[in-house]
Amino acid sequence: MSPTFTPQEKENNPPGASQTGDGAVYNSGADSPLSTTSSSFFKGMEVDKEPSPPPKSLCPMCKVEVDPEILAEFKSQPNQRIREQQQFCESHKVRSALQQWEQRKYPTIAWDQFETRVQSLFPALEKLLVPDAPSYYRNTLDGILASGKAKNFRLTIDGKALEVITCGYYGTKGASLMLDAVVARFSRSLRRLAATDRIVKTAGVAGYAQCVLVPELAMRLVKQDMGVDDEEARQIMRESMDIGQKLNPEANDVVPVPAGFDGLGLVAQSDEEEEDEEENDEDEEEEEPEEEEDKENEGSREEDDKQAGYLEDKKPAMQAMQSIQAVQARQAREKNQSKDTEIKG
Repeated sequence: MSPTFTPQEKENNPPGASQTGDGAVYNSGADSPLSTTSSSFFKGMEVDKEPSPPPKSLCPMCKVEVDPEILAEFKSQPNQRIREQQQFCESHKVRSALQQWEQRKYPTIAWDQFETRVQSLFPALEKLLVPDAPSYYRNTLDGILASGKAKNFRLTIDGKALEVITCGYYGTKGASLMLDAVVARFSRSLRRLAATDRIVKTAGVAGYAQCVLVPELAMRLVKQDMGVDDEEARQIMRESMDIGQKLNPEANDVVPVPAGFDGLGLVAQSDEEEEDEEENDEDEEEEEPEEEEDKENEGSREEDDKQAGYLEDKKPAMQAMQSIQAVQARQAREKNQSKDTEIKG
């Protein structure tokens, strides 16, 4: 039999409420403490049931996400030292650069024919060796000098100005070869031009060759490679700067990779191979006297070159290139650090 309430009791007992023997009233609806607690408990259980995302496969050096299979293979190798971690880091960056090269359909560079290609473009460069010649890179250099960096612009080039004087996917290897060819061919013409041309005089023969003639030459090579116009070629050069640094570094910029490392992943190195490396190191120590003789001969050749005026122009240009490469390396490190921060965030 259901309880009977007076009108006053009905007001104090809403529908769904029940009264116990001690006079306490409990609401059996959704807002009861028991219902709320139960609901929260089951919702918490549902959240716990959701699968957690798998851990990311990060390079042990740069913390960039890499192929899980390659990382697992690397971690399976014993005795992982800092050197091996650096090699793995370099390998996955090279692998990524190769993939981007193929995706963007960059050409295969025939380095054995590179000098001939460069020389075929000398007539186009000669047109730039007149006072106030129109040139995109000349205008860029003029802006650098006008911004107050003229005193030591080789060491202060930065930002967008640095990007526009890159040689793109030809990398520092291509830049070095182009610089050698340009200085050997046009150094005398540039010295004569410096007498009447304000920018050449301010930048110097080496600076003008590095910042104007070399990128102008690279831009024309990219135009031929990709079948594009000047502006598109310059854009490709800017976009492919990092790829060029990874895949076409100058000989001195190549990270030494010991035996057992295939460039894409670390291959186990046998004890015999390690012994061979030690024997090679001993042989190199024994050959040091011969290297000293070679240095003496090289010194005499340098003196001959100085008399011809070649190294006098080339050395500052190489110093300029080294300064630019140092800034590019710093920017790349800052870029990676920024990516790491985004990943961690």
